[in-house]
Amino acid sequence: MLNNIQQNFKRFKIRHLLALIFLFIVALLAGFISQANQTFMNANFVKKYFSENPTYYAIKVSQTKSAIIDRFYGSGNQEFTSTMNSEIINFAQNLPDNQIMPGEVMYNLQTLQNNFPKILGQLILPEEYQKYQNLIIDNIYQIPSNINLEQTLMNNFSAKIDHFLAESGQSINPAVLNATTHYIVQVYLGQLTMHDTIHEIKQNFAITKKYMDILTLIILISLLALIVLNYFLYDLMGWRIFIFTTTLLLFLTGYLASMPICQQMIQQIFVIK
Repeated sequence: MLNNIQQNFKRFKIRHLLALIFLFIVALLAGFISQANQTFMNANFVKKYFSENPTYYAIKVSQTKSAIIDRFYGSGNQEFTSTMNSEIINFAQNLPDNQIMPGEVMYNLQTLQNNFPKILGQLILPEEYQKYQNLIIDNIYQIPSNINLEQTLMNNFSAKIDHFLAESGQSINPAVLNATTHYIVQVYLGQLTMHDTIHEIKQNFAITKKYMDILTLIILISLLALIVLNYFLYDLMGWRIFIFTTTLLLFLTGYLASMPICQQMIQQIFVIK
């Protein structure tokens, strides 16, 4: 028995040791790369990561409502600011084919002020916020989409405001509705995570993806080559089983241990605010 062990150690040369060390290192790296490709390089995982945060969308909805109220009411809490009124009036009057009667705008603005909190409750919803943010994520990951986010929001919000007012027997001039919706949408877009920095994020992500693809290919080829090399370096079945088992365990260790790192990468890449 002792002689067999001594013979095995004699046959264990430096090149065997180096090949084994490189295999184990590459196995760890392969685990990390696999985790990365499944998480922050995967649009579906990023969407799931946001949606599974129990408070994320609730907080974003609250922040968005507060930002819109601040934009329209300023430091007051009873009426739209004079600046906001002027902006809505100017925007509405500059729309082509507007048919605003004198004094109609101020009456419409008063109607909006009286109903504004309830209107926001109809417009700013967690499930819709999630839907629109997912469109931004798809854009970053270059997933084809024919949806114009700003125009979609304009159409959706205008229809909801008009429907809400109609249910209570009220209405406002289409030009005023368009102008009001425009400013709500601008604030809403500004609050959507990643919207303001989408072009920068897309550029950074494209570069990251390019290098990740190259690194994944290198790691995969290296791992396969080292597995084959070590298979032929060790002719004893016991050694081969040990090497295969250890390689698999190291791969799984790298895969599982890198999960928190990958989640932090999502935070950094998508600049969650």
